[in-house]
Amino acid sequence: MSESSRIADLVQITNRLSDLLERESEFLRKRKLAEMETVCEDKFILSAAYETHVRALRSQPEMLASATHELRAQLKAAFDRFEKILGENERGLRAAKEASDRVLQAIAGEVDRQRRENLAYSANGQASASQMPGARPPVSVAVDERF
Repeated sequence: MSESSRIADLVQITNRLSDLLERESEFLRKRKLAEMETVCEDKFILSAAYETHVRALRSQPEMLASATHELRAQLKAAFDRFEKILGENERGLRAAKEASDRVLQAIAGEVDRQRRENLAYSANGQASASQMPGARPPVSVAVDERF
């Protein structure tokens, strides 16, 4: 494979990865979490290819030096776009995670509050679940934290 074709491949991989991250960000904005899973495998494959090509470019800087001005410009444009989209994607994922964490904390707080409401003291002064009529049983909650 020629040096120019390796750089052209990197441009193509970077653009495809950028397109994929844009789709993922759009799914995130629209709260289409199931659709986000559809891009995971492609993102993994493209990320691995991107990393391999970038490592090769870093280890062989002469590859870039021998590329045409047009190809270097395409690579720079692809990198600039990728960096911008990656930052937007990261902010979106971070915001979604923080929102998810707040929901989880609210659920845990409500479960804790309900448990405390159902506590009573036994004859020896120990706190125990209330046996009074109308006392609610403890609530069990499971949360899936995957993105």
